[in-house]
Amino acid sequence: IFAQLTHALNFAGFFAACMILMARYFPGRMNGHGQGIFYGFSSGLGGVIGALLAGQTWHFGAGKGAFLICGAIALLAAILAWHGLDRPLARSLAEAGSR
Repeated sequence: IFAQLTHALNFAGFFAACMILMARYFPGRMNGHGQGIFYGFSSGLGGVIGALLAGQTWHFGAGKGAFLICGAIALLAAILAWHGLDRPLARSLAEAGSR
């Protein structure tokens, strides 16, 4: 139950940050297009690639190996995303989270 609760909180934070980014990069009437691209890549393409990676890495230590390998990929993606964000946006996201 604890894992599900932390997952819910993390997903809520992730989703809120994504919506802030969508509003910034796709303002006004373009916001719906940005959300469509977001959902297409995160749920569609991201789901397919995630399932493929999990299946291929299952051979390395079953579930534990798949989890560690995919977790390392997720950590790398988080580091790349953090460095890819411009600093004023990162500060505004941090300020919005502290309210």
